[in-house]
Amino acid sequence: MKLVLKIIFFLFVVFATQDILAQRANQKIIFNYEDSGYFSGPGYSSIEIVMERTGRYCEISVFTDGRGQYYRAETEKWRRTLAATQTKEDSLKLMKNAPKDLITRNTYELTVEEFENIEKTIASIDSSKIYEHIGMAFSDGYSCEIEYGNSFNSIKYKVHSPGFKGKNRSPNFSKACRLILEAAYIKPRKIL
Repeated sequence: MKLVLKIIFFLFVVFATQDILAQRANQKIIFNYEDSGYFSGPGYSSIEIVMERTGRYCEISVFTDGRGQYYRAETEKWRRTLAATQTKEDSLKLMKNAPKDLITRNTYELTVEEFENIEKTIASIDSSKIYEHIGMAFSDGYSCEIEYGNSFNSIKYKVHSPGFKGKNRSPNFSKACRLILEAAYIKPRKIL
């Protein structure tokens, strides 16, 4: 009877340890960028980056939407022209000049060291600095959101224009945004 209890206890410890290790090894970082688009040019209107770590394998999935205000204006102009009465040849010429699709989806492999570096930067975000500037209102700009955790719990930060006075407002948040964008092969200076 004692042997059976010892075996059950041993199995319980093994499964509990594996569950804790699995929680630690299965981490996810989600980065969202949204541009208000009020005065923006042809830059990105939204970016979603999902970084997942499963054991020793890390992957990054990048979705970008480069249809800024310029693209929207060109598309509307093209649609109005297309709607006008025209011949078949006119339609074919317009189709050649149609705005190109600026939505991309890519997946890359990420090193564990890169993932852990981003993870440390996110863990060092000082939420009190973000809280101090919570009343700042902007009519234009962009917002960045970082969510970090696993399937059991996570934390989410969302800051409007973190690059604006970034050294004082949210230094580690801005640094985490830069590291995530660099890992996704997007130039941070074009975004932040």
